[in-house]
Amino acid sequence: MTLVGVVSADVGLGLPDFRSAERTFQLLTQVAGRAGRGSLPGIVLIQTINPDHYAVRMAAAQDYQTFYEKELQFRRMMHYPPFSAMAISWRAASGRNRSSLPLCRPIRLRPYRY
Repeated sequence: MTLVGVVSADVGLGLPDFRSAERTFQLLTQVAGRAGRGSLPGIVLIQTINPDHYAVRMAAAQDYQTFYEKELQFRRMMHYPPFSAMAISWRAASGRNRSSLPLCRPIRLRPYRY
C-alpha cells in the first residue's frame, strides 16, 4: 500500500475518556505503519480539525518518546492514572424510592502515591 488517508483523524480526541489522546496516537501510528511496506515509499495523509494537538503532531512525526513524555505530564497535572486511581460509583432510584439517594455518602480516598 503506498497511500493511506485518515479522515477526521482527531474525532477521538473529543471523547470523554482520559485515554483519548493515547488512542488517537495509537490509531494514527498504526495506520501510518501500513503505508510503504513494499518496495515503493508510502504517503500518509491526515485530515484533522486540530492539527496542533500533541497526539496528532507526534503521530505524524512518529515520535513515541515525546508523546509519552507529554501524555505523562498531562496525566500528572490532571491527576489521571497512573498518578491516581479512578472508580465509578453508581446509585439509581426511581419514583418514590428517591428518598434512598441520600444514603450515598462521599467516599474518602487516600492520596495515590506513584
